[in-house]
Amino acid sequence: MARIEHFKRRCGNTTRQVDEWIQQLFNGGEVVVQDHAHKNGGHAHQNEYAKRILLNRLNFEHNLKPGENSQLQVDGDKFTLLPF
Repeated sequence: MARIEHFKRRCGNTTRQVDEWIQQLFNGGEVVVQDHAHKNGGHAHQNEYAKRILLNRLNFEHNLKPGENSQLQVDGDKFTLLPF
């Protein structure tokens, strides 16, 4: 653990959460973005950071962006992927 702290590296929890959210979306589920750090007493800006990561990954890996004619619907911190 001291080695991780020395290099200021993180554990990858947000990345694993984003992976899980993407799977939930493609399985027809609805996702509410709440970062693990926020759940443990962190601040709301961590949810915004997680939301930005999720949107960037959906755009980069799956060419999905929220918008008027998009299958990706975003309402606050709720994400829904409409059927194709």
